[in-house]
Amino acid sequence: MNRRPLLWVLLVFVLGVVVAMLVPRTLLRSPVGPTAQDKQVEQNEQDEQDEQVENPVVGDRAVDGPTTALAPRKPDAGARASYRVLLSAIWSPSDGYERVSGLVSCLERELGGTVALVQRRTYAEANARIASGDIDIALICTGATGDRAVRQQMDAPYRLKFRRGASYRAVVVVRSADPAGSLDDLKGSSVAWVDVDSLTGYMALRADFEKRGLDLETWFGSGTFTHGHDRSVRAVAVGLVRAASVDEEVLLQSEYRDQVRVLWRSKEFPSPPILARRGRPELRSALDRLATQPACFTALGAVGLEPSAWAVYDDVDLAQP
Repeated sequence: MNRRPLLWVLLVFVLGVVVAMLVPRTLLRSPVGPTAQDKQVEQNEQDEQDEQVENPVVGDRAVDGPTTALAPRKPDAGARASYRVLLSAIWSPSDGYERVSGLVSCLERELGGTVALVQRRTYAEANARIASGDIDIALICTGATGDRAVRQQMDAPYRLKFRRGASYRAVVVVRSADPAGSLDDLKGSSVAWVDVDSLTGYMALRADFEKRGLDLETWFGSGTFTHGHDRSVRAVAVGLVRAASVDEEVLLQSEYRDQVRVLWRSKEFPSPPILARRGRPELRSALDRLATQPACFTALGAVGLEPSAWAVYDDVDLAQP
């Protein structure tokens, strides 16, 4: 009896098993490309990587959807207390982390606990997180101080103090070689805004236009929201837009400050407040000790803290003189 055909069948079977074990799974996928499920997995992984790069926070992650009030955290006996500090979208996430890292280190020293930095893309999202009740200290924009939900959770014992004092201004910048001599020359031009709730990055200029009977939205051409003063300055410097309204103090620290020039300045406004959660006296005490330590605020462009209160922001008049 000829057994060669049987041996050939057995040999082919064994080779097939070996090949299946050695060939990578990626080569066995359908020739039409990755499935919808594969793409979703890859996107989720990329989103997580982006978040880790842009928002290098230990112990905190962005949460989509509505937030609910949370009970104050009580550390276990003998455990090191933990705190959350929120930075509003004054800077982009990556630059904001660098700007506030010195303050975070100072707070950890004074509080004797760990501090996690929380960031959000927009001012409204930042305020919503504060209103949820689990933020201990926050730095927000002056334009976002009217939020009642935030005021119910937080006190405003201090505000940033710059070299010129505890106030700041909005400026409109264009590239250094731009021929514009006034805002009138920017009609129809592209512009970068920071956020609809940003005092210096949107609201101040809008109020100035309204005073002159002009519509900010139709005066300029295309407009874009960058969600960071540093991003707006860069957008002008590299030619993405012709002009931008930004925080003058952020401009002074920008690596692009020599590539742009100021075309317009607003009047002075109270500088951004430092908020502390109500019912937590240790937070206020820590800020009291930090107020006169300039090194804690150098990266923020400030020299310390000025005593403040919510009343300072109650009557902020956006109209220009």
